[in-house]
Amino acid sequence: MNLTGGERYSPVLEKESIEQQMIITDETRAFSMQHDPIFYADFTINYRINHKHSSSQISLQVKNIFAASTVENFNYNFKTNSVQLYTNKFVLPVINYKIEF
Repeated sequence: MNLTGGERYSPVLEKESIEQQMIITDETRAFSMQHDPIFYADFTINYRINHKHSSSQISLQVKNIFAASTVENFNYNFKTNSVQLYTNKFVLPVINYKIEF
């Protein structure tokens, strides 16, 4: 289980962003804002076979098993004419096979 501090970012100037229809950040206050911390958990199961001169191992990892939301970025939404914060929920399975001599 992991707890990561929120990612820092520069504040978005909403009025200017809407006028120019693109994200404009306030670089005079660069990285002064911070998103909420993220709690996520990974799960791993290993199976190892020992041979006379070697061993082999197969693993299944599942990253972010509870699908915690991660912050992507701010985007300009042309349909609503507004600035929106986009988040992402992902679960990443990883299969690994290793031979050791």
